[in-house]
Amino acid sequence: MTNLSEILSRPATEFNFPPPLPVGGYHCVVAGLPEEIESSQKKTPGYQFTLNPIATLDDVDSAELSAVGGLEGKSFKHTMWISQDATKVDTTVAMLREFLEHCGISPEGKSIMAMIDEVPNSEVIVYIKHTPLQGRDGFRAEIAKTAPVG
Repeated sequence: MTNLSEILSRPATEFNFPPPLPVGGYHCVVAGLPEEIESSQKKTPGYQFTLNPIATLDDVDSAELSAVGGLEGKSFKHTMWISQDATKVDTTVAMLREFLEHCGISPEGKSIMAMIDEVPNSEVIVYIKHTPLQGRDGFRAEIAKTAPVG
């Protein structure tokens, strides 16, 4: 592994922001259990799921995908916030339940926590959109929506 001194001694012009994966649908596998997170500003709790793409749907431009190095080593982070506002908590938990259902997990007779426990290695379709970056030129890949496989 290269050490920090070696990395920072390279010419500064060698470092560029990687381009985002192309827009479209990706067949993904959920990598393990989600990480419990908290927003920095409002301290809203949430879960961050790591989704590893294993294939693309027909709407992903194969030339663009090749230009960014394909799917190898790529992943998406899918963040689900759980509002602490009593008027929004049901909606945010329903959104989490819907995502878990898209992962193929039935809610019948289960709590949300029990559904989360079943999510590792499940499969889901994610649709990627490009969102402009704040404070600099460029775009980032962001999950627009999810859907069940098949």
